[in-house]
Amino acid sequence: MWKEKGRCAVAIGFDFDAETLWLARGLKTPSPMSRGKYGAYIGVPRILRFCKERGIKLTFFVPGWVAQNYAPVVEQMIAAGHEVAHHGWLHDDPNSMSVEQEKEEFLRGIEVFKKLGVTPVGYRSPAFDLGPNTLNLLRENKYIYDTSMMAHESPYFITQDGKDTGVVELPVCWELDDAPYYLFALKPSYRRGMADPDMVVRVWQREFDWAYRESGFYLLTLHPQITGRGYRMDALGQVLDYIRKFPDVWITTHKEISEFFKKNVDKKHQIKIDLALGWHEPL
Repeated sequence: MWKEKGRCAVAIGFDFDAETLWLARGLKTPSPMSRGKYGAYIGVPRILRFCKERGIKLTFFVPGWVAQNYAPVVEQMIAAGHEVAHHGWLHDDPNSMSVEQEKEEFLRGIEVFKKLGVTPVGYRSPAFDLGPNTLNLLRENKYIYDTSMMAHESPYFITQDGKDTGVVELPVCWELDDAPYYLFALKPSYRRGMADPDMVVRVWQREFDWAYRESGFYLLTLHPQITGRGYRMDALGQVLDYIRKFPDVWITTHKEISEFFKKNVDKKHQIKIDLALGWHEPL
C-alpha cells in the first residue's frame, strides 16, 4: 500500500489538552487544573526531547483554547518541525453543540492557529466522534483528514450519503490509546487506569506485529499529561525501539500519511466507508 515509503506506516499523535480535558467535564478546582498544567510544563518538553533524540516527527492535536493560552509551548512544537492539528476549542463533544456553535468554535480555533503561523489540515474530535456538521466544516476549510473514527484498521475515504467527501480517515482505536490504560480519575463516570507500563508495551508491540504483517497502518493516540510521565515515556521508547528494528517502516506525521494516501493509493487499495447506519459493501 505504501509503495516506496515502506511496508508499514506509523503515526504517533499527542492530544495536548492541558486543562481543557477537565474544564469540559466541569472540573475547575486547582487539583484537576494542575494536572492539565503538568502536560504543558513537563509532558510536552519531555516529548520534544524524546523526538529530537530519536529523530522523529509527530502530530500534536491542540484545542484552540490551549493554543491561545499556551502559545509559547505550541511555538516550540512548530519550531521543532512537528505537525499541529485542530482538536476543537475546549474539548467539548460536537454532538453537544448546535451547528452554529460548533462552527463558531471550529473557526475560532483556526484564527488562533493563524496567529501562530499554522494552517491545520487535520482534525481530531475531542470526543472521538463527529457532529452532524463536522464533515461540512472540514470540507469547507479544506481539511485533508480526520482521525476520530474506528471503522477500519487502515486509512479510508469517508463517504456521506453515498458521496465521497474527499476527507481521509486515519482510524483510531482504544487499544492504541493511552487513556484506557493509564488515566485515573476520581469521578466514577470517567475511566480508571493505573496499568503496568510493561503490559501496555506488550499490547502495543503485538498490535504493531499485526500491522506490519498486513503491510498496514499503526496509529498511537497519546496525551502529554498521561504518557508524559517519565517512566511511561520510557515505555513508549521501548515500543518505538521495537518498531524500528523492523525494515521498511515509515514513521511520520498524520498529515504526510493522509497526503500520500490521498494522492498515491491506487483504486484496488482504496476503501470508502459511509457514515450511514447499517452494512454496505465497502468500495
